[in-house]
Formats: sequence, C-alpha cells, structure tokens
Amino acid sequence: MKKTLLATAIAGALGASAAQAATVYNQDGTQVDLYGNIQIGYRSVETATDANNDGTVQPGEGVSSQDDIFDNGTTLGVAAQHQVNPGLVAYLKLELDGFQADELKKRNYDSGDTAYAGLKGNFGDVKIGSYDVLIDDWVKDPVDGSWYVGVWNSSHYIGDGKTSASAQNDTFNDDREGDQIRYLSPSFAGLQFSLGTQYKGDAEAERNGDGSAASFVGGLKYTVGALQLAAVYDDLNTYDYRSYDAGDAYGLSAMYSMNALTLGAKWERYDGSNDTATDKSDMYAVKANYAYGMGNVYATYQYVDEQNNVSSNNPNGSDETYNQVMLGADYSLTPAVTYFVESTMYDQSKDEDDFVATGLAYTF
Repeated sequence: MKKTLLATAIAGALGASAAQAATVYNQDGTQVDLYGNIQIGYRSVETATDANNDGTVQPGEGVSSQDDIFDNGTTLGVAAQHQVNPGLVAYLKLELDGFQADELKKRNYDSGDTAYAGLKGNFGDVKIGSYDVLIDDWVKDPVDGSWYVGVWNSSHYIGDGKTSASAQNDTFNDDREGDQIRYLSPSFAGLQFSLGTQYKGDAEAERNGDGSAASFVGGLKYTVGALQLAAVYDDLNTYDYRSYDAGDAYGLSAMYSMNALTLGAKWERYDGSNDTATDKSDMYAVKANYAYGMGNVYATYQYVDEQNNVSSNNPNGSDETYNQVMLGADYSLTPAVTYFVESTMYDQSKDEDDFVATGLAYTF
C-alpha cells in the first residue's frame, strides 16, 4: 500500500492532530493520540507466470491477468509527545499494519510499519527507529502520491543481480526502513539539511556473519514560497556483502504548488556495480495533481533508461527504456471516507505488472 496521501493528512512529528485522530490523553505536558484506517480494494494485475516452475519466467512463458480483493494497508497508529522543557519535545510514533483486513481470521499477525522515537527543538529534529527512507520522502514522493503502487524508484533495483553462488547463500537485507538514525536541521531561510544512517550490526541475521555495516544518507532541501527543491544521496552500504556491491542511489526533485494544481518532477539514479544486473538506471518523472475540492486527479509520467552491460552476472544484458504512466483519482465522501481508482502501466514485455485497482479508505 502506498501511504503518501494518508501520511500527508496525518502530518507532523506527532502525526495525528491534523487528521481525524482521537486525543486519548492530554495532561502534564503529555499528549497521546490514536488514529488509523481500514483500506480494502480490488485489483487486477498482469502477473508473470513461471510455467516451468524453475523460479524464473523464460521465453515462451507468459503473463496472465490475476485479480483479488485485498488489504491496501490497514493501519492502527499511536502518536505521543511530551514537553520536556519550553525548547525541547520528546515524541514517538507507532504504526501497526499488515492486518489483512480482507482475510483477518486466516492471518497470524506479525507485522508493523512505522516505529520511532525522537527529540525536536531549536537544534532540529533527531529520531531513531523504522520509517520511510529519505530518498522516498524528498525525491520519490513529489512524483508519486498513489494509493496503491506508483512508478519505479531506486528501491526497485536493490538486490538486482545478486546471482553469485556465495551471494545467494547470504541472508540478503530486505529491511529498507528499519534501524535508522536521522537528523533534520532547522530551516535556515528555507534551507534544511538531513544526515542519517541505517545501521546493521553483526548480530543481525541479514549480515550473516559478514560484520556490521552502516550506510550514509544525506540530503538538502530548499523551500521558497510555493517551490520546494531537494537533493538526496544514499550509499546503500547495508546492502553490500563480501561478494556483492549494491551500488548507490541519488536524485533531485522539484515541487511547485499554485492554488489547486501541484506540479512535481524528479531525476533519480540507481548507480549499480559489476555485481548488479542493472549497471545504471536513470528515472525522469513529472507529475500533475489537481485538487478539485472533494478529492484529487493525478497523473505521473516516467521515462526509465536502464544501462545494462553484458557481464558474467548478466550475459544477456542490453540497454532498455520504459515509458511508465500512472493515472488516478480519489473522491472523499467525507473527510474520513475516500474512494480511489488507479492504474499504472510499466511498459514491460506483455504488459507485465500493469494493473487497475480501486478501493475504499476509512480513516479516523
């Protein structure tokens, strides 16, 4: 589930006061809010079929349309903050999802989404825990904003080409959001910077005896009037192993709002290595979102330029380009009830992964 629209409504470090959250405690400088949503939808997806059951889709095998009713990200959240002193606030946020509201009785719940704690004041904001990565917040989101699935970003390629025998025996890190520490500066005449890391210690199963690892993440954001510009770099170091180098990710974005119309653009690059199937991928995207009063109509176009050189890991490599289009609309019957419909076309062989999805979100 894509949470950009929900996250926009549930804004701020406290996370809930701007939406339909319920304040369950507010005393002695401590405020606790409860919020959440149920999202249930219908989707039809063009899915690759592995007819030979060998783990890959080979030439001659194909794509079939598959549909279902699904949980689009039902979430229950708690947000709290405490006024330590006039210039310092401690806060936390905990969101649980993975409820599978469409088939709840069949599931053993073991999932979560956001969980972090932090301190903010005149010095800025520092937090630790699990939350969206910076390149998603500052580069992807200005051209995303979908309810279900948007166009590709650098995360699409992480782990791509991990094919050597020793690498396959590793327990690969698939935790994009966890174990993060991030600092966000105050605004200096509209300019902010952010520094952070994802740390995976050698006790983590993902490291598989390969020692600890820490990534470096840095970004700059400048806001003047209705214009926002951002740049982010992530070295993806926690995805590197003794036999595999995941590469780097970085990008630029711009967003401009004028009344009901918001325009966004980005350039994002996944810069692979000799170990990755995709050496480089440049993703250029533009988005327009029109808020018509009771909802939004939005469209994103992205041009993807993959530069894939032939190598031992990628013997059939070649350059590929894709024209990806996302179209969507939503309508809010009330501030708490929203209907959405969305389609994304990825321009892959036999329309693989193209989809149509529609659903209902009830938030409080």
